[in-house]
Amino acid sequence: MNMFKNAGTMLLPDHGLGDGGDMGCLLTAGRAVCAVIATWLVLVVLLFLPCLFPTRWMYYIYSPASVGLWMLAMAVAPVAVLIVKREWIRKGR
Repeated sequence: MNMFKNAGTMLLPDHGLGDGGDMGCLLTAGRAVCAVIATWLVLVVLLFLPCLFPTRWMYYIYSPASVGLWMLAMAVAPVAVLIVKREWIRKGR
């Protein structure tokens, strides 16, 4: 692999991004942001899903422990999704 691309009279460093250049970085960042937002949306839907259950269950479903675990999941789940989907985030496949 050539370290520099020939761009007319200038030599530009090759960062291994292919022909995408800066656009490849933007697409990668965009896919990562979309993955995090989608994870948060799924967790919010799961938070409000128990509203379909009888009201007497609400105390047990929304106990301080379960809300604390949900808040922990809001911080940990996006990291796990980014690790699992890193190939898709990097290459779009």
